[in-house]
Amino acid sequence: MRLSKLHGLGNDFLVLLDDGSVGPVAPERARALCQRRTGVGADGLIRSERLDGAAISFELVNADGSAAEMSGNGARCLGLAAAREGWWEDRSRPLALRTPAGERRVDWQAGDLEDASLRVSMGEVKPLEEPLDAGGRVVAEGEGRWRWMVDVGNPHTVVLLEGPMPSPEELAAALAPGRVGGPGPAECNYEFVVRGPEVGALTMVVHERGAGWTSACGTGSVAAAWAAHQQGWVGRMVTVHNPGGPVQVDLSEPEAGLIGPASFVATVEVAAEPAGAGEPVGAAAGGRP
Repeated sequence: MRLSKLHGLGNDFLVLLDDGSVGPVAPERARALCQRRTGVGADGLIRSERLDGAAISFELVNADGSAAEMSGNGARCLGLAAAREGWWEDRSRPLALRTPAGERRVDWQAGDLEDASLRVSMGEVKPLEEPLDAGGRVVAEGEGRWRWMVDVGNPHTVVLLEGPMPSPEELAAALAPGRVGGPGPAECNYEFVVRGPEVGALTMVVHERGAGWTSACGTGSVAAAWAAHQQGWVGRMVTVHNPGGPVQVDLSEPEAGLIGPASFVATVEVAAEPAGAGEPVGAAAGGRP
């Protein structure tokens, strides 16, 4: 099985462009491949097939084997992988991704087949509805902290914090069972957000459902920008600083836009069947030194 490894600001994915010979990847197989010591290593595995017209499918399995509806960084990585393999030849036209969250559009902005900037239409952002929460704003854990429940095709809890970002230990404690005051980290993506450092910008750290603490989250960046805009912190064009770097979120249209990088890392060949315990599941066949 041939995979491509790519990343968006360090949020890394294994991409399988399936010509029809592989089929869905079992959760336990995806989990083994995403293992960073005994597998290839990634935050998730994306499988795609060519569909009618200029559309391809988008199926994402998180590092823990659970399914995910959408990923903004993953969508950009899939777009770059599709361009590299000739699945997206005319990049003057958008590439349509059919995801469990609905159709999403990827537009090529700049760059080459190693490193590119892409824009993803992220759909309509709205308050998260039942069963997780009725949506809207509640005060969380005291003055200067607000929690917004946000739907970006997948569920997010955005915690807006006045003042400096808490320490990693404080953030980990905030996600401990019984402390979250709502859906837990196994059910929802969590973004902790402060203002700045520049005007109209946000800084965010993220704990992703199915992957844990990651260096970046595309849907989380959109959720953070939307919540901060509702709160009156920022306008409709927002820079969101993730641990791995910044992305741009455009809230000026009915569908939010996410602009950021995608980078190719390597092509990987893996065995058709999972390797035994403690054995590597693949070896890099080509890529950057």
